[in-house]
Amino acid sequence: MKFYFFVLVGYLNVVTVVAQDCELKKVKDGISVYTCKAKDSKLKSIRAELKLSGKTLTDLTTLLDDIDSYKYWQYKMIASQVLKRISGEEVIYRTVVEAPWPASNRELIVHKKLTHDEPAKTLLIEVKTIDYAYPVDDDLVRVPYQLAVWHVTEVADGLNIVYTLSVDPGGSIPAWIINLGVAEGPFHSFGKLKEKLGIR
Repeated sequence: MKFYFFVLVGYLNVVTVVAQDCELKKVKDGISVYTCKAKDSKLKSIRAELKLSGKTLTDLTTLLDDIDSYKYWQYKMIASQVLKRISGEEVIYRTVVEAPWPASNRELIVHKKLTHDEPAKTLLIEVKTIDYAYPVDDDLVRVPYQLAVWHVTEVADGLNIVYTLSVDPGGSIPAWIINLGVAEGPFHSFGKLKEKLGIR
């Protein structure tokens, strides 16, 4: 059984990704996805690299700010909603990700923060699970830890993105099952992201 929990935006203990600890798992249509060993976890982290040709930082941030639409392009996501807008650069939101039977669906409550460096034309996006007073649903497993980091650089012909993800999905699913499907989610979601931006 594959556990296709891992999604785009969402959101990856912080793991330092070292090149020699990563293995290329999938490459297609300009998207490369690696799985990486973590020092203190049996769960693998993810590193993805891609280019968004002809797009700007504004194009990307506008898409990512539309949280209600995440469920239409992020892998296995079935619900997404804003819980609190802190500022134009910070928001707290909730998502639900479908898990294959017999696993329970996963719920994430995360804080997203954008940090712009205008002179360098770079953008850092961090999306991390937080404690938040939202009613518990007994049919869902709330993910205890997930951190996703986007390093985005605007270049002459588009955007270069390096994305890292580490997650503890909670529950009792063995690490080896989770690791089987870990690369599929980011690859699928980045492909859909390109489509949403009109990139073929």
